[in-house]
Amino acid sequence: MDTEAFADVVAFAREELDDGLEMIVAFDEDGYEVLYGEAAFERFFDDVAERDPEAFYRDALVDAKQASLDSGAYQSSIYADVMVTDVGVGYQLFRSDIASVFVWTDRDADVAFPAFVDDCCRHLPDSGCAR
Repeated sequence: MDTEAFADVVAFAREELDDGLEMIVAFDEDGYEVLYGEAAFERFFDDVAERDPEAFYRDALVDAKQASLDSGAYQSSIYADVMVTDVGVGYQLFRSDIASVFVWTDRDADVAFPAFVDDCCRHLPDSGCAR
């Protein structure tokens, strides 16, 4: 995976969120790459035994495929999914039916949603999620 291709979205998210940005992970059919926040990524999986990076990766692929199928079924463009948890907020941005980028923030990050998602999409390479 060409991590340099994601430099723009990483720079945007870092500027927009400052300390509220925890991690950014890119997924495609060949694997995943932590683009920002390696320590947060490791902590996320070390904190709870049931969390597994490989399962996280497989789920990301399934979510991207499901968003693509649902987009066709509902004749709309599903280009992101948001997960709000007790430990943070995850924004999964679907680049295609086999690729996505996951942006994780802490719970206190001040995010103007959905503008943040749209802005991130505009900074992604070859993204099907840009509006």
